Amino acid sequence: MKNNLIKTVIFLIAVTFVTLQSCEKKAIVPGDETGIVKNDVVNADKKADLLTGNDINWILSNPDKEDMNVDKNSYYLGIALTEIVKNKAFLQDIEEHVKNSQLQIYPFDEFISQKNTVETEINNKLKNANLSAITNEKENLNYVTISDNFRYKSISYKPVIFIPNLKHADFSLPVIVSPGIEVKDIPEKGIENAIIAWKLNAENEWEEFLLTEDDAMKNANPVLIISLSTEKQIENEKTKKMICYDYYASSKNNNKEVKSGNSYRTDKFKITYNYERSGGSEFELSSMREFNDGSVEYVYTNERIANVKRKDVGKDLSSNKTIGYKASDCTYLIFNTFEFDWYTTNKNLGRLNGWYLNGQMKYNNEWYAFDPSVNTESNPWKLGGTKYRYSKGYVKTIGTFIP
Repeated sequence: MKNNLIKTVIFLIAVTFVTLQSCEKKAIVPGDETGIVKNDVVNADKKADLLTGNDINWILSNPDKEDMNVDKNSYYLGIALTEIVKNKAFLQDIEEHVKNSQLQIYPFDEFISQKNTVETEINNKLKNANLSAITNEKENLNYVTISDNFRYKSISYKPVIFIPNLKHADFSLPVIVSPGIEVKDIPEKGIENAIIAWKLNAENEWEEFLLTEDDAMKNANPVLIISLSTEKQIENEKTKKMICYDYYASSKNNNKEVKSGNSYRTDKFKITYNYERSGGSEFELSSMREFNDGSVEYVYTNERIANVKRKDVGKDLSSNKTIGYKASDCTYLIFNTFEFDWYTTNKNLGRLNGWYLNGQMKYNNEWYAFDPSVNTESNPWKLGGTKYRYSKGYVKTIGTFIP
């Protein structure tokens, strides 16, 4: 009887300890008021059964064959990345390079050149995973055959590792890996803007689940996503010709107020095309201005105008958002609208005085207002209404128009 009582007490103590430990993992990061959660299991487990076993079918059912091919290759690299991140030295190298990147990326080609065994790790994982048999590939998968086939609408892309939650990522926690493939929205089940992802379970094995933007951006686990960039974009970043997130491009205007001058706001808008296979459109605007002294700054980057439902594509819609400012000493202000994807890297939307306007898009062509190649200071546009003949939408504004 006494022995049984002792065993019971020990058991209760153990249960209490485990319970406290599990609660501790879900606590808010000390000193952080943004609600970032330190938790090695993302709170999306309830959604995992909606996808498991169906990811390949979802990818292969894509009627856009070019997009399907890109998604397949992203899926392959995502699988390979789950093996790579097991190596602490590789993971540390990824962390360091992404932290030193304005775009929060690490190109795979550069990764392989820095760590000569990474390509072997990728090829071994692809071979052992037997993915060729699953997708009926005609040749054995390897990094070279995959990396040479990221092409869409006549543009070739380079695969990169992108970490969207880098600012609050805690690399002492298990990482989350994703091929960066969005799945169909199911609003009634809380599935919107979700992507395929893998996380480590209690048995330290990779487990598939759906990762939403909210889960990714409010969790401290580093989220490593396969994304795309062009050689030109990678080169621009290295020469510091890309500016992001209200960053001053020139020290000449360090003391200028970002929101100086008269504002203008949206009134009516319309998009005539939906880039998303998964659901509606996250319709956003990015703008940048140049001052008389030649310095440049972003006014707004990734400013959401509206979430447009699929049924509303092609309709005139209303919006009331402040979307830009024109200072009295501002020479030019350029803008563009685009389809925003939270899990992708910045792509080019225009150019002002040698600096590049950016927006997070899967592909370079997912703009609405202007082809980036004509969106420059030499061809300024009025925000009173889009005049460009190839536009896939327009934004009408109220307030101070650009002269």
